[in-house]
Amino acid sequence: MKLHREGIQRAARTCFAAAAFAALAACATGPGASAPLPADSTLATGRVVGKQYLTTVPTGATPSSGPTLGVGGGGIGGNGWNGVGGGAGLSFDLTSLFQRTPEQTAKVYRYSVQMKDGSKRDVDSTLDLGEGACVTTIDSSQPGYPRLTSADAC
Repeated sequence: MKLHREGIQRAARTCFAAAAFAALAACATGPGASAPLPADSTLATGRVVGKQYLTTVPTGATPSSGPTLGVGGGGIGGNGWNGVGGGAGLSFDLTSLFQRTPEQTAKVYRYSVQMKDGSKRDVDSTLDLGEGACVTTIDSSQPGYPRLTSADAC
């Protein structure tokens, strides 16, 4: 009887570990928070006064219909004469690997922004904003700056 109890406990621990691993994997692949601002960044608000289409670029984002991973637990049962059975499963959905999905792209615009101090500046961004929208410009010496974000008020 002790041997059966140890087998049941081992199978239960295995199922719990598989479920915990699946939950951690799902958290690791989810969308993350935006990156923090660099230490040398400066923020300023303004209003969009002009918009010009520049180009379309590939975003490199993975399609939302990518391969999926599933983890399942089996049942454990039996009695003294039939033995103990247990099961756990791991499955992969590979059908999306064979289906072509269109490449994700983003349009890049050059915005003319009228700053609060009266100056004008041009900032390239993939945001789709209309003229008159309030924005915050983020400047830094790091690569990829200046940037634009939407603002609630000018």
